[in-house]
Amino acid sequence: MSEVEDSKTLGSPLVSVIIRTCGRPHILKNAIESVVNQDYANIEIVVVEDGSSTSEHVVRECCKKVSFQYYHTAEKVGRTVVGNLGLQRAKGEYFNFLDDDDILFHQHIDVLVSEAVKHNKLVVYAIAEEHQIKEGGKTSYPYKVKRKLVKFAQQYNKLLLCYKNYLPIQSVIFHRSLFEQYGGFDESLDYMEDWDMWVRYSSVCDFFFVPQITSIYYTPYKNRKKQERDILMKEARRKIILKHSNYDVHINAEQINNDMEYILNVYTKTGLFFYMKKIRDLLLYKDT
Repeated sequence: MSEVEDSKTLGSPLVSVIIRTCGRPHILKNAIESVVNQDYANIEIVVVEDGSSTSEHVVRECCKKVSFQYYHTAEKVGRTVVGNLGLQRAKGEYFNFLDDDDILFHQHIDVLVSEAVKHNKLVVYAIAEEHQIKEGGKTSYPYKVKRKLVKFAQQYNKLLLCYKNYLPIQSVIFHRSLFEQYGGFDESLDYMEDWDMWVRYSSVCDFFFVPQITSIYYTPYKNRKKQERDILMKEARRKIILKHSNYDVHINAEQINNDMEYILNVYTKTGLFFYMKKIRDLLLYKDT
């Protein structure tokens, strides 16, 4: 690291960007490059590959100018186990997950760390743009994007977070103390493991919202893969809701009032039935 880079990192907390991958070096390369090109200098990249060392050469080639760790498992263990391995090895004060097919804008980490330090927050998140791609659209980069949208530009609402995940995983940075005290991913989950973790963390601290678009995540566009993904996500959500019914969520009367006022204002616009369904699930927490 040069003296100029040393001066940039002086007093800046180390951020570990954890990337889970599985034999997709041509896709992983773009994610890594988006981290290498961050405005923020004090970064380490932690790549954990599930059951293969296929991507090691790409990691070493792309990370010549940044601190990095590469680890691969001997056999496939699943995305949640791989994520926890990354958390265990990460050295940073703050953690940021990035899926191997998603992208961070150059200002992403700088913006979120600045707000975390300024407001003394353990969890900070920004807006992510969703790019929907056609089947087979990831054969080359840039991907063949069919539709672009911002699905979530959601100010922090603890009750709403208990109902649904409005935090794309790469849009969030969180302090390592949360992982050390409350754990990482639930390894019994195959999908929506990040939502489960956000709900656990939100039970002990409030998150801070930054209204800027700082990343992109990719999803299937109206094809068989999207249908399969939606089915798996629905089943995962059912399991997590059942699990969360045993959680203690710390929230005061003022916050309940503010959160419910927001929910009422937003969701009554979509119909009484839809609104009542959400409140039904939120009431799972009324005795905790």
